[in-house]
Amino acid sequence: MNIMAAPFGDDFGPVHYLPVTIDFTSVTWNTVATHEVFTVTGLARVRLIPICTENMAGLNNMKLGTASNIVAAPWVATTLKVDIDATEAWLTATPAPTFPVPGGAGTGVIDAIVSTDDIGYEIETADASDGTIVFHLWWTALDPTATVVAGAGGVL
Repeated sequence: MNIMAAPFGDDFGPVHYLPVTIDFTSVTWNTVATHEVFTVTGLARVRLIPICTENMAGLNNMKLGTASNIVAAPWVATTLKVDIDATEAWLTATPAPTFPVPGGAGTGVIDAIVSTDDIGYEIETADASDGTIVFHLWWTALDPTATVVAGAGGVL
């Protein structure tokens, strides 16, 4: 696990960086279901930037959130997968290659407090066929038992 200086200007303690690369040609990650990208135990502040590195393919929909909010109030609403192209950040339902940085007029990061909840995405309508997204996550423990680890792609 890498520990680095706080990239977002806070002073909560050590900031850990954990990237997870999802290959949507793999049956572990590309089926109609929810998929666990990170597991959070305890209370942690997370900052997440999902960046597409290979164009997504398929006429299916995806959304991003936690196990407790993915259905009713996801962090990123339903997005048509073919709208997520290489170099774009998946921060909204209309991904873009440029986006405001933290501290700017908008947000270029998903910033949340998570308490013992998995972070992941849901593929809603048809299996994915291609594409790659790197989920860049920075996290800070807000209690002494907090940990964040890479998920295995199973159900949220």
